[in-house]
Amino acid sequence: MNSKVRTLKKIKLSIVSLIVFSFFLQSCIETTINPFEDEVELFSIYGAIDLSNTSNVIRIKKLTEPLLQDVSSITPFDVLLSEIESDEEYQLTPEIVNFNGNYTFNYPINIPIKSNSSYKFTMIAPDGGESIAIANTPGIVIPSVDTLGTNNNGPFKFENTECTTEHEFIFSNVKEGEQLYMFSGVNYGDSTLWARTATVDKLTRIDNTDSLEALLSVRQLLFDHFPLSDDRFASLNPRIWPPTVDCDELDNNEIQIRYLHFSSDWKGLDGNEITTSFLFDSGAVKNGKGFIGGMNKGEFSYRFKIN
Repeated sequence: MNSKVRTLKKIKLSIVSLIVFSFFLQSCIETTINPFEDEVELFSIYGAIDLSNTSNVIRIKKLTEPLLQDVSSITPFDVLLSEIESDEEYQLTPEIVNFNGNYTFNYPINIPIKSNSSYKFTMIAPDGGESIAIANTPGIVIPSVDTLGTNNNGPFKFENTECTTEHEFIFSNVKEGEQLYMFSGVNYGDSTLWARTATVDKLTRIDNTDSLEALLSVRQLLFDHFPLSDDRFASLNPRIWPPTVDCDELDNNEIQIRYLHFSSDWKGLDGNEITTSFLFDSGAVKNGKGFIGGMNKGEFSYRFKIN
């Protein structure tokens, strides 16, 4: 047997050995991934208790059931709602909802929701296992606006001084740890335009109080609606630089103010976007997943003088 034949046989043997080893290795490694094999939580719960709504809805689903279910296979379960301070308890009645073949349950809450209260949701599985979530509600905000501020029109001199007068906006009864976001609505082009008040100034807490404040003129509010779009002006101070639409160009002199007030449950809320997408598993649900928290909203308006 010449050396070439022996070399060829060695190569073939090495290849066979490698293949056998590969099959052996694959037989020892679990290649199937089961996303539910370590799942021990019972229910997911998502929603918000809004004091300003006469009826609220939360969504609850069994985590042990597949995402896609036929309506004939979905079964309800007991959900109890109790107000912790008074110990009053209510049983919630489910409604089946269909998302393109994905059936799950909505649980309407039709009882009056109290401010500065705590509510416990208890979801009970057929075998007696429970998931528990607690939501806290904020207090009732008392808003006000003082239109007797000081003129701050910077280097631009305008006859319409009230447009450049900084008004003091105060939102009382917002406890430490709670969050409030302010929006302004203006009438322009036969429609009402809304924008979050964030470009010029943000609400700040008045020292040693439960109140937030912001000092803003009408022109500064308009900067959130009609900012300078040219990047060359990005570094200019919007507190003194005028918006692209001024006060006397609005349809009328009414300024509408909205606010969203969130309880301390919403710890990860992103104020820039006010999104709840990353709150969907807050870790606050015992033996379950999801997020539920209390909130409130309100609206008022005031008028400024146009010379």
